[in-house]
Order: sequence, then structure tokens, then C-alpha cells
Amino acid sequence: MLRPRRILCRPLLWVQMILICLACSLWIISTINPGQPTETSLPTQIETTQTGQSLLLPDWSVISLSMLPPIQTSEQVMLSDRSVHWTAGQQIDEVLRLGDLAHALHAEELTLNLITERSGITTQDTALSQFELATQQTLGHLAAIVPNLAERKISEVPPIRDLVGNKSGQTIAQLLASDPVIASRPLKSINLTPYQLSAIPNLDAVPLKNFQNWQTAIVSQIPGLSQVPLHAFPQPLSSVGNAIARIDMIYGAKEAQRNRTISGSYQQGFNVVCSDDCAYIELDDLENIGRDQRNRSEGLQWISGKYQAVDGGEGCLAGINGGKEPTGRHPFGSLFKVVVMETSEQTDQVNTALYFRFSSLCGSSLYILGPVPFFQYSANSLMLIGSPDWQASSTGKSTLSKANRPSEQAPSESTDSSKRTFLARCAGQTVQGINLDRLAQALAAIESQQDYMAVGIYTCADAGKNCGRALGKYQFMPYNEYAASMIQAKPGGQEFLQRVQQGNAPSNHDLMKFFPPADQDQAISERYS
Repeated sequence: MLRPRRILCRPLLWVQMILICLACSLWIISTINPGQPTETSLPTQIETTQTGQSLLLPDWSVISLSMLPPIQTSEQVMLSDRSVHWTAGQQIDEVLRLGDLAHALHAEELTLNLITERSGITTQDTALSQFELATQQTLGHLAAIVPNLAERKISEVPPIRDLVGNKSGQTIAQLLASDPVIASRPLKSINLTPYQLSAIPNLDAVPLKNFQNWQTAIVSQIPGLSQVPLHAFPQPLSSVGNAIARIDMIYGAKEAQRNRTISGSYQQGFNVVCSDDCAYIELDDLENIGRDQRNRSEGLQWISGKYQAVDGGEGCLAGINGGKEPTGRHPFGSLFKVVVMETSEQTDQVNTALYFRFSSLCGSSLYILGPVPFFQYSANSLMLIGSPDWQASSTGKSTLSKANRPSEQAPSESTDSSKRTFLARCAGQTVQGINLDRLAQALAAIESQQDYMAVGIYTCADAGKNCGRALGKYQFMPYNEYAASMIQAKPGGQEFLQRVQQGNAPSNHDLMKFFPPADQDQAISERYS
């Protein structure tokens, strides 16, 4: 054993020992937590996987549209009903309209009261003129939608008094009955700047969808809406599916012929082959156990949307921009698309961005509003990649035969955290001695091989009274009350259920639209809670 005095006399040996200790420390740290997203301006939360690793996720309970970084490019597109222009540096809520948030968030269900409650932003002191959607309404329509407004005397509502003149003693209902022409007079006919929102009692109790032309209202022009956390909307933004993978390698655009992809679009599926300019990230399982024990997430390729474009859009808006949008994924639902952008082999880093879309009564556009900077990842970072939708093509056929699919382990033995539903409402609960997590996963393993996009054969029960196809990971029949209530709550959901009950097999796109993975997990939670 060397004495301390001799160590000090051998500086080279001393330096070597320090370097060895430092290397060992770094190795231990990297083994425990091998890489995290290195840069984001958004609030985050940490989920711990079953392997003990930390997954960094955006904290949607805090993040609002106003908190997202500005758009990075300028563009102009012609939609079916309008031309839309945005400039680099503009905020996303200054471009999106309320109708663009309807399908993903059901934002039109909110009232100003609810917006105040969920955003913490007081709206009562806001100038009435700043609530442009309200100012566009006619007196007759306001009297119809604002609770108890018609029964109030004109003198009690100063903006309306100024709008119709001195009609002392009359109620608004009496005025409208005696002078129907005045019902068509819009509120904005007068100067509303001196008045606050509270000048019209109960205006803050009106659901936004009750205002005429609510779809056209710019989000930033609805008081407080831009500050509502995305998880606090009537249909909360949250993770869709629970597949997690580790970034194994990062490749530049010189790569070509990549066919194990998990990127694409709702229209083209999420395994779109890349022929050339295939910048991408290659994914691995969380345990990093090597290619001898292959997992579903091992060796999969997420192609950069900066270089590859795929089919997108629905209905009358499908053909704009040449019908192409950046390839990507939807781990957080349909509000936006997560796109891998620039990949750097030199720094082993990759940037991601968000792209949004526009909606109208006749369809939805491509995801072309962006890019909005999201997360920057490095090699060995963990990523949420969402539901395992890459297992099925856009035609609904599996890309892996059952014989070739990796076998599923029992939930109690699984070491793959991509198979766990870490955001499920029933997580950790036990009812009459039954662990609900394990019950749900066992049902999924038996019914669908854990496939959120699974669709069963057409069958009937109850002497032919109830028919349809089993849907999703837990194979809910369309007449199941838990599944049906969630599907019916979506625009077009009732028609979707009727088609399935008549025997039509839904596409992956329709299943993601009307019964996405998050709803499937919630339905199974409510079924057994």
C-alpha cells in the first residue's frame, strides 16, 4: 500500500487515479439515467419507468398555447374558406382559430367563467371591445343565449341601452317583441371601449359554441383562452399510448432505403418507407440488452420531417400544399404533430418541432402550421413515442404477422416499460383483491396482443340485438356503455358507432379519431373502478 506521502510525490499516478474515479462515476450515472432531453423552454415533469430510468415529458398541466415558442417560418396558404398567413416569430394562438381546437380539445365547450377558473386569469375587468366574438353578435342572439338577459330592463345593461337608445322601463324582451328590426343590430355598432365584460350580466356563463360564427374566432382574441393549460380543456391534452424507447443512434440525410419506420401520417399510416434523404433517429429498447433479444421498439426508425413529406389532410382541405405534410408522429393526440427535424451525427443531437393544422366544416388541413420548437434530444435519451400504431399500415393490415410478433410477457414479469400504461387512471388500484393494472394488461394481451389499433370480426350478441366489431386494445364492443359514451361525445362519433355496428371495419385514422388510446385506457379504468 502506498503511503500518502509517496502518492503526492508521484503526480502522474495521482492524476491517473482521479481520472479512473471520475470515469467510474460517470459510468455509474450513465447506467442509472442514460441521457435526457438536453434542451427545452417548456415546463416538464418526470415519469419513472419500470427500469428505474427517468423520462422527461412536457407538463401539460402547466403549458398553455401562449407558452409555446413562436413559429419559426413564414407561410401563406389558401383554405376552402379563407387565406391564412403567418410570419416567423408569431405566436401560435395568434393564428389558430377556435374551430381549429374543436376536435382535439373541445375548446368551444368552455365559458369565460371556466376559462377564468382554469387559467387563473381574471376576465371580468377586460374591455368588452376585446372580446371580439361577443361584439359581433346581434342583440337578438345575445338575448337568446345569455341567461336571463332578455328579462332585464334596458336601463340595467348600459351597452344595450346605448345600442337601442333610451327605452326606460322596457325589458329587452319587450323591446324585441315591439321592434323586431332592432334584433339584427350587432353589438359592435357602438363604441364598446368604455365597458368591461361584466357590463353584460351572465355573458361569462355562455359556452363559446353558442356564439354565432364561433369557429372563426382567433384564439388570442378570446379573453384568457390562450392561458388555459392544455390539460385543463374539456378534452385534456395528454399522452396517447405509452410506448417508450431509447434513442440509440442519430443519422444524417445521406442515409437511404429505410423501411422499419414508425413515422408517417394519419392518412398514410405510421410506417412510411423512406427512399432517400433519410435523416432519422434509430430507437432501441430501454434495457439496451442488444440485438439478441429484440423488442418491438428496437431498431425502429423515426424519419426526419425536414426531409420527408407524406400524405395528409382530410376532406376539402386535403389537397392544399400539394397534399403533403412533414412525416412524424402523434404521441399527444391530434392537436399537433411531433416532427423530428435536424439530426446531427457530429453532436449526437436531434431537434423536434410541433406542426399544427387548420379545420373547417368540410375537413382538416395538413399539419403545416409550424415549425414550433419542441424538445432537443441527445443519443441515449428516452422518448415517448405514443401508441404502437406502426404495427398497422394505413389499410389496417399488420406489418408483422402474429407468428413473427415478439411474444408478450405477463404483466407481472414484464421489464419493458413501453408496455405499461403509466398514465392510466386505475394505476395502483386494487378492487376486491384484484390489481386493476394487471387485469387491464392481461385482458389486452389476450384480446388484442396489446394493439390499440386492433379491430375484431363482425359478430352479434343478445339474440342479434347488439352487433358490431370489437375495438382497440381491450376489444370494447361499440354498444359497451363506457366506450360508446366517449365515442359519442366526439363530433361524428354517433355516426361512427352506427357504421361499426353495421359491420364496417374502421380505418386506423378513424379509430385514432373517435376512440384513441387515451380513451381506451380511460374506458377500461372506468369499467373496473
